[in-house]
Amino acid sequence: MKNRLDAFWSSDRSLSVLLWALALSIFVLIPTLALMVAPAWERAALAVLFTGLVLSGVFAAWSDPATRRMVLIAGLMPLVLLWIELVYHAPFVSLLTGGLRLGAVALFAAVLFGRVVAPGPVTKARLKGALAVYLMIGLMFEEAYRALSIAWPGALSVHASNPLSAKFTAELVYFSFSTLTTAGYGDIVPLHPLAGSLANVESITGQMYIVLLIGRLLTLHLTQLDDPAQKKH
Repeated sequence: MKNRLDAFWSSDRSLSVLLWALALSIFVLIPTLALMVAPAWERAALAVLFTGLVLSGVFAAWSDPATRRMVLIAGLMPLVLLWIELVYHAPFVSLLTGGLRLGAVALFAAVLFGRVVAPGPVTKARLKGALAVYLMIGLMFEEAYRALSIAWPGALSVHASNPLSAKFTAELVYFSFSTLTTAGYGDIVPLHPLAGSLANVESITGQMYIVLLIGRLLTLHLTQLDDPAQKKH
């Protein structure tokens, strides 16, 4: 059984699983938590959700023991502080947790990016992995906006007041992906200069990622489909 799990998580198919896990968390679970008026346990639910995302990142790095250990260490620190946060609500702990969580998500995105651009044929699973990295970029900036909102309250014109609540998280996720895709509806805007700079960096990153990486991978994938020698892969 363990050998089968190792083979699965070291294969490109695991990238598809991670994409679905991220999409479900971002577009279904977080908005659903924001609709529930249950402040007593919503932060615990967010902690459980982030724990699941950390495990997904560890599984994505399953093929390399050294990388797996690095991801586990990087994911363990924000997880411990995140659960401490449920009992002890000091702003310093929240800011430290946010920074470590941002670093963990960035590390997971880097590990996944390495999987996507590794030598070998560009499969559909790798394209899904590239989309998973794109979603993780959105989560990276969401965590950066949260840390900024804790350090400078009112940095963004969000409606929720508690930066650790599910509603605040949902609004940051919405703003982050609106900025990443340059949709920019204008209902949430940056009010602090650093927030504006982050939004500019995110919008440029989103456009460059789609054009330079996903566009390139899709072209290579279609080229392989037209090449009889590559169809055997």
